[in-house]
Amino acid sequence: MKCRVGVVCAFAAGVAFAQTDEWSSLMHQGDVQEIAGNYAEAAGYYRQALHTAEHQTSPGNRVPSALNSLANSEDELGHIAEAEYDYRRALELQAAVTGKEHVEYAAISINLASHYAETGQPQKAEPLYRKAIAVYTEKLPAEHLRLALARNALAAMLLAKKQYDEAEQLLWQAKEIFEKHAEPGRGQLAITLNNLGVIRHYQGHHEEGIQLIQQAIEIMEREWGPEHPKLLSALNNLAAAYGRAGQRDQAIAAFERAIALASKRLGPDHPVYGQILLNYAGFLRQIGDKAAAKPLETQARTVLRNSARSNGAGLTVDVSALRAR
Repeated sequence: MKCRVGVVCAFAAGVAFAQTDEWSSLMHQGDVQEIAGNYAEAAGYYRQALHTAEHQTSPGNRVPSALNSLANSEDELGHIAEAEYDYRRALELQAAVTGKEHVEYAAISINLASHYAETGQPQKAEPLYRKAIAVYTEKLPAEHLRLALARNALAAMLLAKKQYDEAEQLLWQAKEIFEKHAEPGRGQLAITLNNLGVIRHYQGHHEEGIQLIQQAIEIMEREWGPEHPKLLSALNNLAAAYGRAGQRDQAIAAFERAIALASKRLGPDHPVYGQILLNYAGFLRQIGDKAAAKPLETQARTVLRNSARSNGAGLTVDVSALRAR
């Protein structure tokens, strides 16, 4: 689950920019759309902000900031190749402005790391996460939101590697900060609870995992509404936890809600939609309903194959603990 960080004057992606000029206004409008889950509209505003900054005499951090925000939206839209290109470009330009030991460089590094983690490239993600956290630890207060976001993002990747002990420690640290300082409407605590629920689920504590994920969903629905795309990861995780706990009907209901939401908000060609379909098909096979699973598998593989073709070979999408976005 993406919980990304921003640059310039923002502590986390989507923090409102002071509307002092055209660039700031465009970034603010993009931020509003991204919070609402309208990623195509957000990308449009960020592109305009990028164009504006590129034509300013002394843009400072504005070009890498706009690129970082644009890449966040591209990631959400499933435009994987474009997102990676823009993250890399943002890092290069940020290094020229502030150097690599700066918190703004670390912020973009975390987002690129999360991009790698969610596309099945943990070997590229982990060193970026750990370097960024080291920079934050040295330069920011111990309870800074950016540090909590970074820990949550690294923990999500460690979950995929089954390194549960370190992941759990990082998540409890992040949870403590978010309980005190989380920004309203950002879902920061919810994302951490979701990831803690995944750990409990993987450790075999299915009921506890279900409770934590349900709590996360309740917060997300309260902060974002019942049809926000960021609910998809938690719904996927809830379905998996129900399945492991033997609660078949509840698992089916959670999968079907996630599939309907992904189709409506992301579209039937989005890789996250394809991955949830594949997860659901796998569950149906496990409970012996192979006839229902087969067409879903065919549809899911078509979606993922087409996405991989347009974004690069070997693409995978991790919807079990989505992200520092």
